[in-house]
Amino acid sequence: MQTGIIAAVTYDLTYISLGAGVQSSALYILAAQGKHGVPHADVAVFADTGDEPDYVYRQLERLEEWGKKHGGAPIHRVEEGSGSLSEVMGVRWVPIPAFTRVSEEKFTDAVGDPYTVFTLEQQAPDERTRGGRRRRDREGMLRRQCTKEFKVVPIQRFIKETVLGIPRGKPVKKRARGMMGFSCEEVARIKPSREKWIDSVYPLMDARLYRPHCIRIVEDAGLGTPRKSACTFCPYHSDRYWAEMKRDDPKAFDHSVDVDEMIRSAASRAQLYHSDGKAYASLRGPHPTIPGRSKDGIEADNIYVHRSCTPLKDVQFGDQPSLWGEECEGHCGI
Repeated sequence: MQTGIIAAVTYDLTYISLGAGVQSSALYILAAQGKHGVPHADVAVFADTGDEPDYVYRQLERLEEWGKKHGGAPIHRVEEGSGSLSEVMGVRWVPIPAFTRVSEEKFTDAVGDPYTVFTLEQQAPDERTRGGRRRRDREGMLRRQCTKEFKVVPIQRFIKETVLGIPRGKPVKKRARGMMGFSCEEVARIKPSREKWIDSVYPLMDARLYRPHCIRIVEDAGLGTPRKSACTFCPYHSDRYWAEMKRDDPKAFDHSVDVDEMIRSAASRAQLYHSDGKAYASLRGPHPTIPGRSKDGIEADNIYVHRSCTPLKDVQFGDQPSLWGEECEGHCGI
């Protein structure tokens, strides 16, 4: 797959998906400086979930001030529109990839071939035998919808309707280039844009830049040492990140504890919901993202932000690695 700039295409607009983390901060600076072959950006867009740590908002303010002095693209902040991510989870749906216990049960079909059924229900103890079949619990994750709904869609909507001036529902006949702040370690994150009028490009990869290079670029611009951008309660955090947050930012950690408790309260309602408001799983109904659907479904007290499937306030943090290589997919973490 070609990662870089598609030279044969003439673009009506070039924009940066700005996360105010390590890589996208470096990308913003390079676009203003015209270095490493990074093209000039017409605009940079930060999608605010309302639940980023304070240091991300401080970094965003520094970038805004730096951009005014050094010819950086104007930075716009956009939102999903119905409240912060945590507020939405409290009243509507649970879009984060929270952890749950998945029971694994092995069967043999009529012709003797083995197969495995996974159900979202918690067993105690972790291993048990039922009807001669061995059951084992392990963690699973709910489907992630937060990146799309709170990052990707708000940015694309802003570009289409506000910047390009195309009314909602009307076809887009212009072409935009969306610059993504992915460095060379993150080649697995590359995905083509789902919007035909947007070409996603990866200038940091084209310049053969890695995360340490990006940190140095931001530091050399006088903007301090950047850190990962992600919601405070993101389930992808490593134990090290959680422990540092608990020690250095107790306000953010307490908020994460509240969210962890809240998502179990939200799940205890009659249904969980897709972003379009349609129910996708009742408490005892099938869950579409787990193979081997059964009558068993999601348990109200079986959703957690930590991989141990333990309430965050009770977790003794160890050496659980980051689940995203320090970054989230899509527009988070950059």
